[in-house]
Amino acid sequence: LASHTTWFDASGLARMVFEFGYDFDDPSLGLLTAVTVDGAFSITKIDVIVDLSIDVIRFTSWTGFAEYSPPTPLPVMFAGQGFAVSFELCGVTVTSETDFNDLFLFEAEIVAIETSIDPVTFVSLTTFDALGFATECIEASVAFSGVRLSTKAEFTWDGVTLVAFGFELTF
Repeated sequence: LASHTTWFDASGLARMVFEFGYDFDDPSLGLLTAVTVDGAFSITKIDVIVDLSIDVIRFTSWTGFAEYSPPTPLPVMFAGQGFAVSFELCGVTVTSETDFNDLFLFEAEIVAIETSIDPVTFVSLTTFDALGFATECIEASVAFSGVRLSTKAEFTWDGVTLVAFGFELTF
């Protein structure tokens, strides 16, 4: 795998991302490295992703390195680590992601549950931080005759932060 993306702004070159990776078969193992370079051609970020799937279980590891303010002897230093495990059971997909910060201290736990019973799809995304419950997002949609109706609600301990309704037409 190889890809490259370049961003320009009003002053010229803003950022470039180079991605290099390889997929192995049986068991399915993917390795990906993404390098971000700023407009001055300095490396600002490096991400290393390992993705392993065995039967119905998928494990993903993300390690990030980022540019730090001088004085540092290295252009990029450890910036964070994330681990995710996903599995499907009886048509329900459960994903759990644990993130750590640059000091390798707990930063967040994200739990996603998704299921579809045609024509309805339901998704729940719960986030926990170092203090406990942080946010909850619930989405539901129904599709019929080229129309998809959807609703989304987000809330925290402070109450409801977002309620949205939408539709999508396919023809």
